[in-house]
Amino acid sequence: MRALLFLVFTVSSFAIQANPQPLEYFLKDSDYLDVALSPSGERIAARAQFDGKVVLIVMDRETKEVIGGFSLGQTMPSAALAGSTRIV
Repeated sequence: MRALLFLVFTVSSFAIQANPQPLEYFLKDSDYLDVALSPSGERIAARAQFDGKVVLIVMDRETKEVIGGFSLGQTMPSAALAGSTRIV
């Protein structure tokens, strides 16, 4: 029985090999700059880069639907959710 288990684990370890990602994959810029969760856990606020601008979007955590957002232009300070309806 042990020999059979050893054979199964040995064969499966050769069958499952991860393809290493190139270094550039880890060095590229992210689309999201900051992400914050509301105190209730219902909303997610994120600063993101979109069409060369920094925008703030608010999403519903369960549906991932964008429920609001705005842009102040090229620069936007960090933001946090104070409750489920206020952004500071």
